[in-house]
Amino acid sequence: MRRLLCSSPLSFTFTYGYLKNISLKPHSCTLWKRLPIHTITCDIQRHSTLHQQIHQVAGKLLSSASAIIVSLCVVIPYSWSLTEHQSWLLEAWKYVDQYYVDQSIHPTWLQLRQKVIRQVNSNNAHSLVKDMLSTLHDPYTRLLEPEEYQSLQATATGQLIGIGIQMAPQIENGKVLITHVYPQSPAALADIRARDAIICIDHFPAKNVEQIAMRIRGEKDSTVHITLERNGQTLSKAIRRQDYILKTVESNIFSNGPPSQQIGYLRIRSFDFHTVDQATQVLMNWKRQHIKCVVLDLRDNAGGYFPAGIGVASLFLPRDKVIVYTVDYHGIEETFKSSQSGIYIDGCVFVLVNEASDDASELVAAALHEQRGSLLLGHRTFGKGVVQRVFPLSDKSAIAVTTMKYLTPHHMDIHRKGIDVDMETSCEVKDSFQCTPFPISHYCDSIECLSNEE
Repeated sequence: MRRLLCSSPLSFTFTYGYLKNISLKPHSCTLWKRLPIHTITCDIQRHSTLHQQIHQVAGKLLSSASAIIVSLCVVIPYSWSLTEHQSWLLEAWKYVDQYYVDQSIHPTWLQLRQKVIRQVNSNNAHSLVKDMLSTLHDPYTRLLEPEEYQSLQATATGQLIGIGIQMAPQIENGKVLITHVYPQSPAALADIRARDAIICIDHFPAKNVEQIAMRIRGEKDSTVHITLERNGQTLSKAIRRQDYILKTVESNIFSNGPPSQQIGYLRIRSFDFHTVDQATQVLMNWKRQHIKCVVLDLRDNAGGYFPAGIGVASLFLPRDKVIVYTVDYHGIEETFKSSQSGIYIDGCVFVLVNEASDDASELVAAALHEQRGSLLLGHRTFGKGVVQRVFPLSDKSAIAVTTMKYLTPHHMDIHRKGIDVDMETSCEVKDSFQCTPFPISHYCDSIECLSNEE
């Protein structure tokens, strides 16, 4: 394998058994092969366009029967020495180029790279990358500043220093809605409530959820100042941050009657590394108590750790059931199935969702709806059917790239569409069972909710 290098933004890689030597001349490149002696010279015009350069070099090489071109790749001009910021920008550019789910971006993405590489400096590197990413019109492919990346990692592990709130996945009208306040958290003690809207954090306006989450977190015992809106009134709160382990699963049992009348209530607020273990413990306990019906509440669940969604769905499905299909940047489809029989496969499962049920929570809802006939109650889900992969960058920032889209077991694409419910209902969390227009216990007694025989 030899590489023919030119003093231009091009490099041709090819394989041939008789290649012997490569030499470089200014603005040209000469290649000798062993027998017979033959020279291929490709004169490159420095100011020609990229496509013109490709045609110039490829034309020369293709005219020689001995040169077999295997691949064409873009590199930095030989005459350049990369600055630290150019290297970083190319690092971020490369991950999108290689892994972005929509490969049709390549021509435009290549042109963008050629444009910004000469503009980048210490002051504009991050803003240039953000401008490049904005051309994709994909809010999920984004640059994470070092603090945002650290915040994302903390959320995934469930170990946080903050005030104990959960927020809606999207910002609306310059406000971010608080969907849950954890009991006994600093936020709860400061009388912050669900449905309050965050306007500012430490006098910085609410621009996106990740930046708000980043600013809420900080050193233990430090103070964060939050400006809220509640029922048209503006409130200011000064809250001291504390460390806590985020518990994503809550459970309860309703009714003191026989097992057939007992109902398990399982609420999953988000998906992190610990969610599957927490849900498993609850369901194992309910199985021992012979609880026949479960209400799985995924409302206001903004998703999170994608594998945790697959793990939770598998808890409710028999062995070898399709949970989700993914399609990657090469168009290759992969199937994820339940590897073993789930813990809770013999009872009824009702799933509560709403317009803030997002990402992995939609994956779970679709799998249970299509693979075991679970009723979906509430309101149509948010509609995020794509998966991101986070790549760390050399300056401790990171880039999140949409690398896959996912399809439901029935091959439905829910992205930007959401999942329709079987019955539209509304109720407060504390009155979850009012979301069902019929007595659940009666439904479980009178109807075969799940058939494992096919």
